[in-house]
Amino acid sequence: VIGQETGVLYQFKTTSGYIWKTFGKGKVQPKYEGEVSNGTPNGFGVLSYPFTYGKSVVGEWKVGKELNTEHYDNDGNLIGKWVNGKWELTYGILCRTLKDRKTVWSEKCNDVLGSKFVGDIENMKPNGQGTVTLPNEYTFTGDFKDGKFHGQGTQIFSNRDKYVGEFKSGKKHGKGTLSSTNGFKYVGEFKRGKKHGQGTLDLLDGGKYVGKFKNDKKSGSGTLTSPGGFKYVGEFKNGSKNGKGTFTWPDDGKYKGEWKDGKFHGQGAFTFSDKNIGMGEFRENKPWNIITYDNEGNITWKMMNGVRVNKSKLLKVKNETLYRDTPFAKWVKGGKKWFRSGNKKTRAKYVGKIVNGVPNGLGTLTFPSGSKIVGNFWDGKSWFATTYDKNGNITHKIVNGKPL
Repeated sequence: VIGQETGVLYQFKTTSGYIWKTFGKGKVQPKYEGEVSNGTPNGFGVLSYPFTYGKSVVGEWKVGKELNTEHYDNDGNLIGKWVNGKWELTYGILCRTLKDRKTVWSEKCNDVLGSKFVGDIENMKPNGQGTVTLPNEYTFTGDFKDGKFHGQGTQIFSNRDKYVGEFKSGKKHGKGTLSSTNGFKYVGEFKRGKKHGQGTLDLLDGGKYVGKFKNDKKSGSGTLTSPGGFKYVGEFKNGSKNGKGTFTWPDDGKYKGEWKDGKFHGQGAFTFSDKNIGMGEFRENKPWNIITYDNEGNITWKMMNGVRVNKSKLLKVKNETLYRDTPFAKWVKGGKKWFRSGNKKTRAKYVGKIVNGVPNGLGTLTFPSGSKIVGNFWDGKSWFATTYDKNGNITHKIVNGKPL
């Protein structure tokens, strides 16, 4: 405004509030320089604070009160502002307090429930960069959005456990590293505060798991190793071995097959330290209905219903039927599947034990030409078996999935 009066005023604090005077000392009272009217700031001006506080207020005033101003600390950082006569803090200290039975962020740190925040502020909530401390629990430094951890951050707990990574809506979410002082460490994906997705877990005993997680538990495909030389590669569910997998012992013993709740359970093949292989059904870590073969494909012993029996005794098998296209070359490419129905004149016919829709266990596969494969099958392939021509003559043996 043309002809607007300018001047210098000093701010004094009284029992009834703040007043303005034309005299004072800049080293004692806040000093205003700018447009004035009737002895008060009115228009645009700068208010400088004394001593080490060093704050400066720049902007528009109306009848001695801030209307649209910005507050800067002595390093030039914006710490707050008045917008149309309403105060908005942009940097400073907030505490969690109780209001109307709800916890809210407040500049008043009396009646503190615990959390104290120092950093960027918007709408009276942590927004941007900052640090929040909850005594005896944790300290978090990083990104905030609407008062919650959101973005990249580091959270250090009172027991010195530490998480470095991504957050969303106050929870670990995305990629991160969670570690403890006693050797536990997880590097991988999180979802809503829990391990979820691909990750690597270093265990307290020196073992390691690399694979999938779901809701904080091993779930999906993964590899579990131990310092003693034990190794499992396969499927997990709810933190335990479940599904198909292979477990290897330090002495070269191996189990390959189905698992349930961390135990051998279902169809499988067990390779003993003497290289004999037992194939068939296992229940709760025990061989149940199996046939054991030596490395030449000869039967060495059998087990029926958990009891060892004479090797000449026939194991009872619930026979089912499957069909598959010929010639065999098509199978190798993996382009064909097993079918529940078919014509034995044009398709190979399998009669025997079936698991998951493929031959698994004792059975006979007869080709349209009349030749046969009789023996133990594994995941749809002949594993320990004898091959006969159409006249019943032995043509060769199959041992450990390979023809001799």
